[in-house]
Amino acid sequence: MAKNSTKKAKFKPIEFEIQKSRFIKAIKNALNCTLSYLYAGNTNCLTGINFKISGEKLILASTDGNTLIKQELAVDKVITPGDYQLTLSGRHLYKANFKKSYEFGRKSSMSYMDKLKISVDKDFAIIEDMQNGIKYTIPKIDESDIKYPDYEKYLPDIDKNERYTKIGFNTYFLSRFAEISNPRTGIGILRVDKESPLSGIIITSDNNSDEIKTTALLMPVQLRE
Repeated sequence: MAKNSTKKAKFKPIEFEIQKSRFIKAIKNALNCTLSYLYAGNTNCLTGINFKISGEKLILASTDGNTLIKQELAVDKVITPGDYQLTLSGRHLYKANFKKSYEFGRKSSMSYMDKLKISVDKDFAIIEDMQNGIKYTIPKIDESDIKYPDYEKYLPDIDKNERYTKIGFNTYFLSRFAEISNPRTGIGILRVDKESPLSGIIITSDNNSDEIKTTALLMPVQLRE
């Protein structure tokens, strides 16, 4: 038997380039789900953002236990391909405070100025702002005690599931409604079918201009009478 046959193969980092403005917008959306955990000083995996690299897609998932958001981002260029999944520290991503290209000088429409190179290793990711020569190292969250939830099982294939039908709604109205809702709980009241009032509400959105496809799960809250 070969001397090194029992050794595990060394992890080969996955590298790709992605539009900076697209990534910043998606990270901001994802952090909105985890901020309550971060402010409370928690350190478990729910304070993180789950990164899944699959082919030419980057999938981000975040949850606060009652809401779940999954975002699929188009990758501009795959340098070193691979499929991998890890949960990165939401605290470090929040502190990174990624800058838009034009914050460092004159706003430019040149596409090369709006790029990030991301290298995903086994236990961390390096996010490089190629224009400004800034590198951010984001560590993986330890999941030895609590594993990040298998969120896919909570998101049904709505295109094939006949239980679901499409209803459009004005997202701007919802954001305005949030400003006048209970500031302590942030809870509004939906009038729904009595037969399944507490079943999850699936919300989808295709942002074609930013190439972000979002699927969200909103779990209703049972009100105390």
